[in-house]
Amino acid sequence: MADYFFGEGFMFYRFNFEKYHYTDNRGGSPFNYIAYMIEGRSKLISDSNTIEVKPGECFYIPKGLPYESHWFGDKISFISLGFADIPTADEKRFILQNIECDAETMEKIKAIPTGIPVSAATLSGFYDVLARVLPIMKSVPKSKELKLLERAKRYMESNPQCSAAQVCESCFISKSYLYYIFKRNMRMSPGDYRYMQLCRMAEKILLTTDKKVEDVAELLGFSSASYFRKTLKKYVGKTPKEIRKEGII
Repeated sequence: MADYFFGEGFMFYRFNFEKYHYTDNRGGSPFNYIAYMIEGRSKLISDSNTIEVKPGECFYIPKGLPYESHWFGDKISFISLGFADIPTADEKRFILQNIECDAETMEKIKAIPTGIPVSAATLSGFYDVLARVLPIMKSVPKSKELKLLERAKRYMESNPQCSAAQVCESCFISKSYLYYIFKRNMRMSPGDYRYMQLCRMAEKILLTTDKKVEDVAELLGFSSASYFRKTLKKYVGKTPKEIRKEGII
Protein backbone atom coordinates (compact mmCIF):
# COMPACT_ATOMS: atom_id res chain seq x y z
CA MET A 1 0.00 0.00 0.00
CA ALA A 2 1.70 3.19 1.16
CA ASP A 3 5.08 3.95 2.72
CA TYR A 4 4.77 6.46 5.55
CA PHE A 5 6.97 8.94 7.28
CA PHE A 6 5.72 10.67 10.40
CA GLY A 7 7.72 13.68 11.57
CA GLU A 8 7.00 16.89 13.39
CA GLY A 9 5.16 19.00 10.85
CA PHE A 10 5.81 16.68 7.89
CA MET A 11 4.19 13.65 6.25
CA PHE A 12 5.99 12.29 3.18
CA TYR A 13 4.48 9.23 1.52
CA ARG A 14 3.81 7.40 -1.70
CA PHE A 15 0.34 6.01 -2.36
CA ASN A 16 -0.35 2.98 -4.53
CA PHE A 17 -3.95 1.97 -5.29
CA GLU A 18 -5.60 -0.45 -7.66
CA LYS A 19 -8.65 0.57 -9.67
CA TYR A 20 -10.90 3.38 -8.46
CA HIS A 21 -10.31 5.03 -5.07
CA TYR A 22 -12.27 7.75 -3.25
CA THR A 23 -11.01 9.99 -0.44
CA ASP A 24 -13.33 12.10 1.71
CA ASN A 25 -11.51 15.11 3.17
CA ARG A 26 -14.55 17.31 3.67
CA GLY A 27 -13.33 17.78 7.23
CA GLY A 28 -10.37 19.73 5.87
CA SER A 29 -6.93 18.75 4.64
CA PRO A 30 -4.64 18.13 7.67
CA PHE A 31 -1.53 19.42 5.85
CA ASN A 32 -0.44 21.42 2.86
CA TYR A 33 0.42 18.94 0.11
CA ILE A 34 2.63 19.16 -2.94
CA ALA A 35 2.13 15.99 -4.97
CA TYR A 36 3.32 14.33 -8.15
CA MET A 37 1.12 11.93 -10.15
CA ILE A 38 3.05 8.88 -11.36
CA GLU A 39 0.27 6.61 -12.66
CA GLY A 40 -3.48 7.00 -13.04
CA ARG A 41 -5.39 10.25 -12.90
CA SER A 42 -7.31 12.20 -10.30
CA LYS A 43 -10.12 14.70 -9.87
CA LEU A 44 -10.10 16.89 -6.75
CA ILE A 45 -13.24 18.85 -5.91
CA SER A 46 -13.65 21.74 -3.46
CA ASP A 47 -16.33 24.41 -3.07
CA SER A 48 -14.17 27.00 -4.81
CA ASN A 49 -12.72 25.00 -7.70
CA THR A 50 -12.00 21.60 -9.24
CA ILE A 51 -8.76 20.31 -10.72
CA GLU A 52 -7.88 17.24 -12.76
CA VAL A 53 -4.44 15.64 -12.64
CA LYS A 54 -2.77 13.33 -15.16
CA PRO A 55 0.48 11.30 -14.99
CA GLY A 56 3.58 13.49 -14.92
CA GLU A 57 1.73 16.46 -13.37
CA CYS A 58 2.12 18.16 -10.01
CA PHE A 59 -0.60 19.66 -7.85
CA TYR A 60 -1.12 21.46 -4.56
CA ILE A 61 -3.74 21.03 -1.80
CA PRO A 62 -3.88 23.76 0.88
CA LYS A 63 -4.08 22.93 4.56
CA GLY A 64 -7.60 23.13 5.96
CA LEU A 65 -9.33 22.89 2.58
CA PRO A 66 -12.52 20.75 2.63
CA TYR A 67 -12.38 18.61 -0.52
CA GLU A 68 -13.12 15.24 -2.09
CA SER A 69 -10.84 13.30 -4.42
CA HIS A 70 -11.52 10.60 -6.99
CA TRP A 71 -8.68 8.44 -8.29
CA PHE A 72 -8.97 6.51 -11.56
CA GLY A 73 -6.89 3.90 -13.43
CA ASP A 74 -5.86 0.26 -13.33
CA LYS A 75 -2.88 1.40 -11.26
CA ILE A 76 -2.81 4.62 -9.27
CA SER A 77 0.42 5.93 -7.80
CA PHE A 78 1.46 9.34 -6.56
CA ILE A 79 4.01 10.98 -4.27
CA SER A 80 2.65 13.37 -1.66
CA LEU A 81 4.75 15.76 0.42
CA GLY A 82 2.75 17.02 3.39
CA PHE A 83 3.90 19.97 5.48
CA ALA A 84 2.22 21.97 8.23
CA ASP A 85 3.51 25.46 7.52
CA ILE A 86 4.48 27.52 4.48
CA PRO A 87 7.55 29.75 4.97
CA THR A 88 6.07 32.75 3.20
CA ALA A 89 4.24 35.99 3.91
CA ASP A 90 1.17 35.54 6.10
CA GLU A 91 -0.93 37.63 3.73
CA LYS A 92 -0.89 34.95 1.03
CA ARG A 93 -3.35 32.08 0.71
CA PHE A 94 -2.50 29.45 -1.87
CA ILE A 95 -5.43 27.71 -3.55
CA LEU A 96 -6.10 24.16 -4.79
CA GLN A 97 -4.25 24.05 -8.10
CA ASN A 98 -2.18 22.27 -10.72
CA ILE A 99 1.48 23.29 -10.64
CA GLU A 100 3.38 23.67 -13.89
CA CYS A 101 6.69 22.20 -12.70
CA ASP A 102 9.67 21.85 -14.98
CA ALA A 103 11.32 18.47 -15.52
CA GLU A 104 14.11 19.17 -13.02
CA THR A 105 11.64 19.99 -10.25
CA MET A 106 9.66 16.83 -10.95
CA GLU A 107 12.83 14.75 -10.68
CA LYS A 108 13.65 16.43 -7.36
CA ILE A 109 10.18 15.56 -6.03
CA LYS A 110 10.61 11.92 -7.07
CA ALA A 111 14.02 11.82 -5.37
CA ILE A 112 12.70 12.79 -1.92
CA PRO A 113 12.67 9.67 0.31
CA THR A 114 9.40 8.41 1.79
CA GLY A 115 8.77 5.97 4.60
CA ILE A 116 12.03 6.57 6.48
CA PRO A 117 12.95 8.89 9.38
CA VAL A 118 13.51 12.43 8.19
CA SER A 119 17.08 13.54 7.73
CA ALA A 120 18.80 16.83 7.05
CA ALA A 121 19.27 15.74 3.43
CA THR A 122 15.57 14.91 3.08
CA LEU A 123 14.50 18.31 4.41
CA SER A 124 17.07 20.04 2.24
CA GLY A 125 15.64 18.35 -0.85
CA PHE A 126 12.09 19.21 0.18
CA TYR A 127 12.84 22.90 0.79
CA ASP A 128 14.62 23.03 -2.55
CA VAL A 129 11.38 21.85 -4.19
CA LEU A 130 9.35 24.33 -2.14
CA ALA A 131 11.60 27.20 -3.20
CA ARG A 132 11.04 26.22 -6.83
CA VAL A 133 7.24 25.92 -6.75
CA LEU A 134 6.12 28.71 -4.39
CA PRO A 135 6.98 31.54 -6.82
CA ILE A 136 4.84 29.99 -9.58
CA MET A 137 1.85 29.00 -7.45
CA LYS A 138 -1.40 30.97 -7.54
CA SER A 139 -2.44 32.80 -4.39
CA VAL A 140 -5.14 35.18 -3.21
CA PRO A 141 -5.03 37.73 -0.36
CA LYS A 142 -6.26 36.49 3.00
CA SER A 143 -9.35 38.17 4.40
CA LYS A 144 -9.63 39.20 8.05
CA GLU A 145 -12.12 36.38 8.51
CA LEU A 146 -9.70 33.74 7.20
CA LYS A 147 -6.88 35.09 9.35
CA LEU A 148 -9.08 34.71 12.44
CA LEU A 149 -10.10 31.22 11.35
CA GLU A 150 -6.49 30.16 10.91
CA ARG A 151 -5.59 31.62 14.29
CA ALA A 152 -8.43 29.67 15.91
CA LYS A 153 -7.40 26.46 14.13
CA ARG A 154 -3.76 26.84 15.18
CA TYR A 155 -4.84 27.27 18.80
CA MET A 156 -7.07 24.19 18.61
CA GLU A 157 -4.34 22.12 16.96
CA SER A 158 -1.91 23.07 19.74
CA ASN A 159 -4.56 22.57 22.44
CA PRO A 160 -6.85 19.77 21.17
CA GLN A 161 -8.71 19.45 24.48
CA CYS A 162 -9.53 23.16 24.72
CA SER A 163 -13.04 24.58 25.12
CA ALA A 164 -14.79 26.97 22.72
CA ALA A 165 -14.51 29.68 25.37
CA GLN A 166 -10.72 29.28 25.48
CA VAL A 167 -10.50 29.54 21.68
CA CYS A 168 -12.61 32.70 21.71
CA GLU A 169 -10.46 34.22 24.43
CA SER A 170 -7.26 33.49 22.49
CA CYS A 171 -8.69 35.07 19.31
CA PHE A 172 -10.61 37.94 20.97
CA ILE A 173 -13.87 36.98 19.28
CA SER A 174 -17.35 35.97 20.45
CA LYS A 175 -18.57 32.39 20.53
CA SER A 176 -21.23 33.17 17.91
CA TYR A 177 -18.60 34.57 15.51
CA LEU A 178 -16.35 31.56 16.11
CA TYR A 179 -19.19 29.26 15.07
CA TYR A 180 -19.99 31.50 12.10
CA ILE A 181 -16.49 31.45 10.59
CA PHE A 182 -16.18 27.69 11.04
CA LYS A 183 -19.57 26.94 9.50
CA ARG A 184 -19.00 29.39 6.64
CA ASN A 185 -15.48 28.25 5.72
CA MET A 186 -15.14 24.70 7.05
CA ARG A 187 -18.74 23.46 6.85
CA MET A 188 -18.44 22.17 10.42
CA SER A 189 -18.65 23.44 13.98
CA PRO A 190 -15.56 24.21 16.12
CA GLY A 191 -16.45 21.11 18.15
CA ASP A 192 -16.38 18.93 15.05
CA TYR A 193 -13.00 20.38 14.08
CA ARG A 194 -11.67 19.65 17.57
CA TYR A 195 -12.76 16.01 17.30
CA MET A 196 -11.18 15.79 13.84
CA GLN A 197 -7.85 16.87 15.35
CA LEU A 198 -8.15 14.32 18.15
CA CYS A 199 -8.96 11.59 15.62
CA ARG A 200 -5.93 12.48 13.51
CA MET A 201 -3.74 12.32 16.60
CA ALA A 202 -5.31 8.95 17.40
CA GLU A 203 -4.55 7.63 13.90
CA LYS A 204 -0.89 8.56 14.23
CA ILE A 205 -0.62 6.91 17.64
CA LEU A 206 -2.40 3.76 16.46
CA LEU A 207 -0.16 3.48 13.39
CA THR A 208 3.16 4.27 15.04
CA THR A 209 2.82 2.56 18.46
CA ASP A 210 1.45 -0.66 19.90
CA LYS A 211 -0.51 1.12 22.65
CA LYS A 212 -3.78 -0.48 23.67
CA VAL A 213 -6.95 1.22 22.44
CA GLU A 214 -7.94 1.94 26.03
CA ASP A 215 -4.61 3.68 26.65
CA VAL A 216 -4.93 5.81 23.50
CA ALA A 217 -8.45 6.82 24.51
CA GLU A 218 -7.28 7.87 27.97
CA LEU A 219 -4.25 9.71 26.56
CA LEU A 220 -6.48 11.82 24.32
CA GLY A 221 -9.01 12.60 27.04
CA PHE A 222 -11.91 10.38 25.96
CA SER A 223 -14.23 9.25 28.76
CA SER A 224 -14.15 5.62 27.63
CA ALA A 225 -12.74 3.31 24.97
CA SER A 226 -16.23 2.73 23.57
CA TYR A 227 -16.80 6.48 23.11
CA PHE A 228 -13.35 6.73 21.50
CA ARG A 229 -14.25 3.98 19.01
CA LYS A 230 -17.59 5.63 18.26
CA THR A 231 -15.93 9.01 17.66
CA LEU A 232 -13.29 7.53 15.32
CA LYS A 233 -16.00 5.76 13.33
CA LYS A 234 -17.99 8.99 13.01
CA TYR A 235 -15.15 11.28 11.95
CA VAL A 236 -12.79 9.04 9.94
CA GLY A 237 -15.07 6.13 9.10
CA LYS A 238 -12.80 3.52 10.66
CA THR A 239 -12.40 1.64 13.92
CA PRO A 240 -8.98 1.42 15.66
CA LYS A 241 -8.67 -2.14 14.37
CA GLU A 242 -9.40 -1.08 10.79
CA ILE A 243 -6.87 1.78 10.99
CA ARG A 244 -4.11 -0.58 12.10
CA LYS A 245 -5.07 -3.21 9.54
CA GLU A 246 -5.17 -0.82 6.57
CA GLY A 247 -2.18 1.24 7.65
CA ILE A 248 -3.57 4.33 5.90
CA ILE A 249 -4.55 7.74 7.19
